[in-house]
Amino acid sequence: GLAPFSFDDLEAEAYEYLKKSNALFGKPIDRLMKMNPMAIDLYKKHGINLTKEPLEVAVCAQHNNGGLLGDIWWESNLRHLFPVGEVNGSHGVYRPGGSALNSGQVGSLRAAQRIVKIYKKQTLPLKQFSALAKQQTDEMIQLLLDLKKNRSNKSGVAFFRKEFQSRMTLHGAHIRELDKAKQALNEAYQQVEKFSGMAIKDVKEIPEAMKNRHLVLAHAAYLEAIRFYLESGGGSRGSYLVMDKAGSPVLEQKLPEWRFKLENPELRSKTIETILVKGRFESRFEPVRPIPQDEAWFENVWSDFVKGKVFE
Repeated sequence: GLAPFSFDDLEAEAYEYLKKSNALFGKPIDRLMKMNPMAIDLYKKHGINLTKEPLEVAVCAQHNNGGLLGDIWWESNLRHLFPVGEVNGSHGVYRPGGSALNSGQVGSLRAAQRIVKIYKKQTLPLKQFSALAKQQTDEMIQLLLDLKKNRSNKSGVAFFRKEFQSRMTLHGAHIRELDKAKQALNEAYQQVEKFSGMAIKDVKEIPEAMKNRHLVLAHAAYLEAIRFYLESGGGSRGSYLVMDKAGSPVLEQKLPEWRFKLENPELRSKTIETILVKGRFESRFEPVRPIPQDEAWFENVWSDFVKGKVFE
């Protein structure tokens, strides 16, 4: 039902891209042959001939746009814990890949520098540390032994994981709705409580079982943040659509029932912090930290770095 393809219908950015690439001609495969023939060769090596068959296009939740709270040294509000890379909350809605890589690499370096300068002293006597570690280790071993007792249960490691993966794909990915997010959050809490009933049927499953322990709790945290954002009037932003029957149409020509809520620009100045309180997550808005406007003088900054003042 759509009109025939025309370069004149492209957005200005897309048109300019093809124009500068000298690719305003032919079919998509012709343009790809002009701009990136190595991509065609790569797919061919994996048994896919793009010149003879179409390539399936699917949506993938590739990045974690959010994460644990961190300061300028990538240290979290749990002292001595430094979440670097994509697990750090410095990765926001608008996050090009290059910035992500740089942030992860720079974060690791800055974390290491602060650890060496500030945390090089022993924080606990070995005897006290061993006692605390033994208590937590014993609890973890007992947890694994209890999961082993569930061998006859249907909910194995893979089965348990598939449930929260499906829930996140449906309600925490690129299509979001408030009512469904609320329902998904309730189901997420139920699955968190069912972890003790999950079955480990082979010792090789222990690593994946422990991943499930973290992931099932994390997916509840994200669904809570999504619920809070949508309930606070948040609309479509980044890479997802917030569905709204009274909103703007996704496509004028097709899917008239698909309407989405536009972004609420007022929320750009806020970030969501979510914390676990007595088995349930709670969220709140915090103001986004502004980009520093001071013009530092290199010689002074370098002197403070050499003297270790920047770590204070």
